[in-house]
This record gives sequence, structure tokens and C-alpha cells, in this order.
Amino acid sequence: MKIKVILLARLPGEWWGQEQVKEYMRRISGRWKTTLIHSENAKPSEGNFTVILDENGIQLSSEKFAELLYRWENEKKEITFVIGGPYGVKEEWKKKGNYFLSLSRMTLPHQMALLFLLEQTYRAHTILSGHPYHH
Repeated sequence: MKIKVILLARLPGEWWGQEQVKEYMRRISGRWKTTLIHSENAKPSEGNFTVILDENGIQLSSEKFAELLYRWENEKKEITFVIGGPYGVKEEWKKKGNYFLSLSRMTLPHQMALLFLLEQTYRAHTILSGHPYHH
């Protein structure tokens, strides 16, 4: 399965968490090919299974998120996670959402939401592979 993460924001050349994001993407790639796109103007694609990160979405434990990714891994070719910019996720994206996921009921800065999503995706990978990272 491929994972695409779209961050609907412009990022500065250097930004907080940049190195950690690269590291989690490297770790995740052992199981899922992962790409990151950051663009304020990215448009939804037809046919992609789209997960919108939204404070009103479904909250999951790390174990349940791992179960969900395992199910999707067996059903989908590509998953697109969408993280809003400073003003949230645009309505055109929300209309294309197949699943709405909440990392927290609190509003998070988009860079932090990106890092949290990637860390939880890596954690899901370790749960599914029996690695002791999640204890």
C-alpha cells in the first residue's frame, strides 16, 4: 500500500520537526511507500481513498489505528491523508473525504499534526510487526 500525506500549507525552508518527519517517513517506508506533498493549492484526485484529519473526526487508540491501517493495507492500493493548513481543511477536500480522523480534540499546528500522524503510522507499523517500540 502507498501512503500519501498532503499538507495544505506552505512550509518555510526550515521548520520545526522537519528532521523528525524525515526520520519517521524513512522508518515507515519499510512497510508502506510514503510521500509528502505540501501545497496550499493541492486539489483532490478522483478515486483516491481520502482520510481527512479533523478535530471532529473519529479518535482511535494506537492499537485501533494499527488495525485500521492493516485492514486498509489489504483493501486499498493508496491512502491519502489530508492535513489542513492554518485555516483547516478546505471544503472541497472535506467533500471527498472517505474517513475523518482526529488526532486530538485540540487544534494542533499543522507541522505538529504531520509529525503526530507520521509517528502514529510508524507506531502502527511496529504494532503490526510485533516490534517492541509500542509498549
